[in-house]
Formats: sequence, structure tokens, C-alpha cells
Amino acid sequence: MHDIRYTFATERVGLMGIEELRALMGHTDIQTTLRYQKITSERAESIAQKAFSELFR
Repeated sequence: MHDIRYTFATERVGLMGIEELRALMGHTDIQTTLRYQKITSERAESIAQKAFSELFR
């Protein structure tokens, strides 16, 4: 079950706000959500590129 929650959080990083993710996961403390959230360097690069392209539209 832990792996499923971890994967859920990881796949949604950058797709929604951390508060939305916290609510979906049912956490009352944001620190708990942050523990499940895992950003790989590939995912971080993808998010950064998306943000960069949004800035210069």
C-alpha cells in the first residue's frame, strides 16, 4: 500500500498544487504529503521546462 501511495504522489508532482495533493491523499499535515512526494531529476527537468515555456509564451 505504501508503494501505491508513493507512486500516486510522485506521478502528480507538477500536475497539481501541493495542497490539492495533500487533500487527495487525506493528510492533515503537509509534511506528511511531502514525505510521499518524490521528484526524480528527469521529472524535475520536465517541470522546469514546462514552467519556463509558460513564462515565455
